Amino acid sequence: MAWFDRNHKKPNVLKYRLSFDDFWKKSVNSRAKFAGKYKDELAKLYDVLDRNFEDETDWGHFDVDSIATAGNNIRFRVSDPEYGGRLLVNCVFWYHHTDEKYGYVNVDLVATGLKRKAETKFVGKFTVTDHGTIESAIRAGLKTCVKF
Repeated sequence: MAWFDRNHKKPNVLKYRLSFDDFWKKSVNSRAKFAGKYKDELAKLYDVLDRNFEDETDWGHFDVDSIATAGNNIRFRVSDPEYGGRLLVNCVFWYHHTDEKYGYVNVDLVATGLKRKAETKFVGKFTVTDHGTIESAIRAGLKTCVKF
């Protein structure tokens, strides 16, 4: 048998071809960059959310004992009057330099408690100036995230 066998089929190279999009981060296709000052808009967002969450009285099946804003976080101390359980829910706002350039902010909710492993829930990616949508998404995320 020779080194080249005519009965042997060649492997289908296209079947094993990898896409280069799998290796690199996808670029933002938007051409409209954020025109305002990103840090100032982020500070306004924190102030609006802090004020609105402090005024809220009806949270559903749980009570919010305290709300604290520090850095890029809003911390909710949550308790359940029926079962006596307590949780600390940390709302984390994070962004990359491309998010800062185009005016986006990502929101995560991290729930921790006594004898409980930390659970992270990604709420979404929003524009910094869309305060109402961010607030409603955080409220909905809190209601699904808090389980006693």
